[in-house]
Amino acid sequence: MSWEDDLKVWSEDRTGDQPTASEAEALVTRAQEARQGPSRLMLAVGRSFVAAAVIFGVWTGLSAPEVEESAPAEVAEVADETVATEPPGEEAAESEWMDEGTQQVWSWQVAVAADSLVRDEQRALVVEAGSVELWTMPRWEGEAITVRAGEWSVTGLGGRFAVKQSPFAVEVIEGTVELVGAQVWTLVAGDRFEGGRVLSKAAELPVMAPAVEEQLTALRKQVVAGELEAARDGLAALSEAGDVSATRLLGKVEERLGNVDAAVAAYRLVIAQTGGQQERYLAASLLLEARPGEAEGLLRDFLAVPDPLAAEARLMLGRALVAQGREVEARVELERVVEEHPGTTPARVAREVAEGL
Repeated sequence: MSWEDDLKVWSEDRTGDQPTASEAEALVTRAQEARQGPSRLMLAVGRSFVAAAVIFGVWTGLSAPEVEESAPAEVAEVADETVATEPPGEEAAESEWMDEGTQQVWSWQVAVAADSLVRDEQRALVVEAGSVELWTMPRWEGEAITVRAGEWSVTGLGGRFAVKQSPFAVEVIEGTVELVGAQVWTLVAGDRFEGGRVLSKAAELPVMAPAVEEQLTALRKQVVAGELEAARDGLAALSEAGDVSATRLLGKVEERLGNVDAAVAAYRLVIAQTGGQQERYLAASLLLEARPGEAEGLLRDFLAVPDPLAAEARLMLGRALVAQGREVEARVELERVVEEHPGTTPARVAREVAEGL
């Protein structure tokens, strides 16, 4: 191959090995010796400049990797920025549709009614359709929960309350909630918000003496602070005096202290005084394993009244019957859970229990 071909291969095609500095110098020398005639002198000089340009390109090419190495670093920075950018729809991905039935959200029990659409968005629930009911122990620090329905926002500070999406309504069974809409309302036990106004049942409730109310407020603060033993004594005294709110809270305190019999006794007292539906459910859940026959009676009374917790209560009834060796009756109740509450967690568990019989 001639020196012209060598030069062309490198300068145009770059398919061969790049020439070293000495090889490039030899190319220049060969170019100078190849043409001796005067008429070719300018051409030889021109080709010498071409060869020199090749040498310059070689040395420039040797420094090129430094430029190429810096380029990926810039690309990496762009990639990092892209990852750091929040992708579209990320907020929606953090929310989850809740199943029908009862589930725990933080320290709250949330009962999603049939045919309801409710999303769990971190520290708030969004009711798109239907209704939910929520209840908890007296409020622990940081455990408030917010329920949004359209333009309304309901924040529960403990107790028990229900929210309906359309027509919008709030009912407070226990405790206190803050309702925010066109203005701010504070609703207490017995209040119902409907049609844009508060419908209070306060006039129907027995008036609590100011001293008793202050004492009960102080006892609630002790419960919140975890001073359960001290609160129990004060609640027991108020319960003996006939205060239902104190008796209800006493049952919850006894339950937290692990005193099942005392808790059930307090719940039964509330049931006798007010027909407490929630207390039937709580007492039955405590008695399910140790005294399933007693739990069965409470659950049948509970199921006689329509309630958002019907699926969970019937599942417990099926388990209470299994514990008593009444498997045929248990299967009937478990199959009812599956048929009446399809797609819910209680239905799935009921199917599993029935398959194990």
